[in-house]
Amino acid sequence: MEKKNNRFIGMLLVLFFTTLALPVQAATDSLTLTPLLLDNQPITTATVTLPADGKKHQVKLSLTNFSQTEKSLQLLGSDPVTDTSGKIVYQSKTPQVSNQNFKVAPAIKAQSFTIGAEKTQTLNVAIDTPSKLKGTLTGAIQVLDENVSVATVPIQITGTKGAWEKDFIKIPQFKTGLISDLPAFMVQTTNESGQQQIADFDVKITRESFLHLQDKTWHLTQNAVNLAPYSTFEKGISLQGEPIAAGNYHLSGVIKVGDQQFVVDQQFTLSKKEVDVTNQAANLTTQIPYLWLIGIAVLLGIVLIGVIYLALRQNKKRT
Repeated sequence: MEKKNNRFIGMLLVLFFTTLALPVQAATDSLTLTPLLLDNQPITTATVTLPADGKKHQVKLSLTNFSQTEKSLQLLGSDPVTDTSGKIVYQSKTPQVSNQNFKVAPAIKAQSFTIGAEKTQTLNVAIDTPSKLKGTLTGAIQVLDENVSVATVPIQITGTKGAWEKDFIKIPQFKTGLISDLPAFMVQTTNESGQQQIADFDVKITRESFLHLQDKTWHLTQNAVNLAPYSTFEKGISLQGEPIAAGNYHLSGVIKVGDQQFVVDQQFTLSKKEVDVTNQAANLTTQIPYLWLIGIAVLLGIVLIGVIYLALRQNKKRT
C-alpha cells in the first residue's frame, strides 16, 4: 500500500514540474497556446528566439481549447506596433518602414483550422528568417478567433549588433482623422531602429492664419511611449467637435529618447478637399473664418479712407 502511495505521489510531482517547465505564452478563458519545440529542440524560454541565418525554422506549438464548443481559428504572423496609449501590441498588417527590409508577419504562412471542444491540437509553423539583419527583430505568432487575438507567442530574430543612425526617429506625415467620430489631427512618428525605444513627446501644432489674426495651437504631450521596433506610432489630437480648417500648420517641439533629443520643426498644408472629407465624416461643416473677413474688411476700410483723404487733399490744393 505504501509503495502504491509513493508511486502516486511521484507521478504527481513529475506532472507538476513538467507543467512548470512548459512556457505557456498566451491564455484566455478558453484557449492556451504553448510553444513546444524549435527545430526539434525543446523551448524553455518565454520567447521563441531565432537566428537571422536565412533559413526556414520549424516551431511546434500546442493549442488547447478548454471550452465546450468547437472553434474555427486562424493562425498568422504579426509585427509589433504602438497603440495610441503608448503600449506595444501586435498586428498582421503594419506600415512599412523605409530602412526595414524584413518583417515577421509575411514570413509566417497563415493557416486556418478547427479545434474541437475540450481538445488539444499540435500546430506546426514554418518561419523564414533573413540572412542579414542589424539588431533584433521582434514579432509574434497569433491565433485569432473571429479576427480577435486569443493567443500570442512572441518571436525574436537576432542579427548582428550595430550602432543606429543618429536620426532614427522620423515624423513623415501629418494628416486629419477621427477620434470618437470627431475631427482630429493625426501625427505619425516612425521608429526606424531595430529595437524598442521609450520616448517622451512634447509637441505642438499651430494653425497659421492670415496676418496671424486667428492663430491657434494644440499640444501633444505624452511620456514613456513604447515605440516598437521598425514601426509607426500614430497619435491623434481631438479638436473636441470643432471642424478642421484648411490652411498652413506648423508642427514643432521635441521628442526625447534616452539621452537623445529630436527637434521637430515642420510645415504642413491641409487642403480643403482633405479637411472636407474629415469634417463631413463627422457630420460637420467647415466654419467660415469670420475674423479673417473682419480683418480684411478693416484693412480695406483703412485703405479706402486713405484714398479718399488723399483725393480730398489733392482737390483742395487745386482749388
